[in-house]
Amino acid sequence: MVVPVLTLMGLSDEPADLEGYGPIDEDTARQLSANAPSFKRLLIHLETGAPLSYGRDSYAVPKDLQKMVRLRDRTCRGYGCNKAARHCDLDHTVPYPTGQTELTNLKPLCKPGHALKTAKLWRDIQHRDGRVDWTSPAGRKYSNTPEGPLPEMRPAPDIATLLETAKHQADNCGRAEKTPAKPAKQANGSSRRGAGNGKRGTGPKSPPKDPWHVPNAKKDKAAGDAERKPSRKPTNDPDDPAPF
Repeated sequence: MVVPVLTLMGLSDEPADLEGYGPIDEDTARQLSANAPSFKRLLIHLETGAPLSYGRDSYAVPKDLQKMVRLRDRTCRGYGCNKAARHCDLDHTVPYPTGQTELTNLKPLCKPGHALKTAKLWRDIQHRDGRVDWTSPAGRKYSNTPEGPLPEMRPAPDIATLLETAKHQADNCGRAEKTPAKPAKQANGSSRRGAGNGKRGTGPKSPPKDPWHVPNAKKDKAAGDAERKPSRKPTNDPDDPAPF
């Protein structure tokens, strides 16, 4: 059974994979893991899912990891050799069990090159980016780089730090759920202004103004002026003589 470590810790609901059956839920995976006689750490590539490291529990290189090493290197990594990687041995740069069975500690070597290294006539140092530095019996140094694509290899995090970080995140999530959310100050100010506007608008609305309406004061003034002004004599007075 292959189960993610965060699922075992109860920090993820990612399903496990049971050989011969398929995906299983996280609760069943934890029950089966509780009675497991042993565990083996497996580091996989985040994008492709290909195994990158089997730790120190396995000397034999799994097929998936063999393919990734040969895809990266393409040829023998010995100095001056271009033999195809599929015809080479896979060498642990740091001998097992001190060195782990992982991508950054494996490289293809032809049988003569492997024998020279085992006899300690040639010494090598492999870097995380796949580059290999060789030192010849005469003390000269040579370097070669892999011909294929390189997956991103980050240093493995400390397990204690990882567990502490996951626990801290879980505690923060628990406190966030228990604490009631406080309204923002800007929202409160907006609601108070809205409430004030509502109070000012609760009275009866005045009817719309008539553009032809004349105020009463102007009407009274116009009437008084009409009473005080003497009446004008009509233009056609009957006592006047006729014009012709």
